[in-house]
Amino acid sequence: MRKFAVIIGWIESLGLIGYGIAVGLSHTAGATNVGSNVHLIQAGIYLIFASCIALVTLGVHKQSSLARTPFFLAQIFLVIAARPLLSATSSLVIAVGIGIVVLAVAGSILLLLSSRPDA
Repeated sequence: MRKFAVIIGWIESLGLIGYGIAVGLSHTAGATNVGSNVHLIQAGIYLIFASCIALVTLGVHKQSSLARTPFFLAQIFLVIAARPLLSATSSLVIAVGIGIVVLAVAGSILLLLSSRPDA
C-alpha cells in the first residue's frame, strides 16, 4: 500500500511542476508590464509546493514516520485546492479537479492502510 501512496505523491509532485512551468511560460509570452510578474511568483510558489510534496514523498518512500503527517496534510490541502476547479464552467477543468480529489483521497487512504502491521 505504501508503494501506491508513494506513486501518487510522485504523480502529484510532477503534475504541480508541470502546472507551475505552464503558468510561468503562458504568462511570460505576452508580458509587457510589471504587473505580469505576479504570475512568475505564482509559478514559483507552485514549484516550491511541488518540491515540498516530493521531499515528503521521498520520506514516505524511505519509511520515515516523520513524513506521514506532512504527506497526509498535503493530501488534505490538495482537496482544498481542487475546490475552485470543481466549481468551474469547463468540463475539462472539472474533470481535472475530480482527478485531483481522487488522487488525494486515494493517497490518504493508502497511507493510512500502510500503517497496519499486515500491510
